Amino acid sequence: MWATQKESTSFRFSSVIVELPNQSGFLNSYSGHTYKFTKEDVSFKYIKIHMKTQHEGYPLRKIGKLTLDRNPGNYFADIEQAAFSPSNMVPGFAASADPVLQARLFAYPDAARYRLGVNYQQLPTNAAKVPVYSPFERDGKMRFDDNYGGDPNYVNSSLQPTKFYPEVKGVNPESLSVHTEHEKWVGEVTTYTSHMKDDDFIQPAALWDVIGRDPGHQERNIENLAGSISGVKSALFSKVDQDLGVKVKMATEAAIKN
Repeated sequence: MWATQKESTSFRFSSVIVELPNQSGFLNSYSGHTYKFTKEDVSFKYIKIHMKTQHEGYPLRKIGKLTLDRNPGNYFADIEQAAFSPSNMVPGFAASADPVLQARLFAYPDAARYRLGVNYQQLPTNAAKVPVYSPFERDGKMRFDDNYGGDPNYVNSSLQPTKFYPEVKGVNPESLSVHTEHEKWVGEVTTYTSHMKDDDFIQPAALWDVIGRDPGHQERNIENLAGSISGVKSALFSKVDQDLGVKVKMATEAAIKN
């Protein structure tokens, strides 16, 4: 598992066919968003998590290892009931101001509550592996622990004193909300937040080149794209690669005729 400190803009092929590895242990994976690694002095660095993938110009730093050593014992219990969310973070890991990420912090747990019930985090496949004390998250259908017993539903009580981060680390509470200038929201919400520039097509062009190393891979992607965008006129593919633009145009025109 590796981390890189570069956040970049990338035009994505929504219909790219990714060839599957022969085993899951050889599968590359990436964090879809940029996050923060925070320090005790509340400063932070922007990071993205990559697994087994090197990016030229932005060397990756090894931070850990993820080992896949078994298959699910029961598909329903281990997979169907699993509830993943980017809001599940450990200390030292924080979300960036990415608007899509901010929406997912709420939407993923909300979908899990609807799909699995309000106490989905108690299911073995989702439960924390260490003790967690949060008595303000209690009650609800299918609660199957002691529901925090007789403790009050607030923290830092005389029954169960709780130390907050500033008290433990001796940090000024006001400093915990430090933001960089570009994280401050200004102005009004607009339809578009930026304009496409030539730099936006550098990474897609590099990806298209990588795909081309596998014979027939580019052709399969063009075939897959043609059926999905046959009613769309766009010159964006030519900005990625001239040959790609020509072939997509020919394939979509053929799809329309058929």
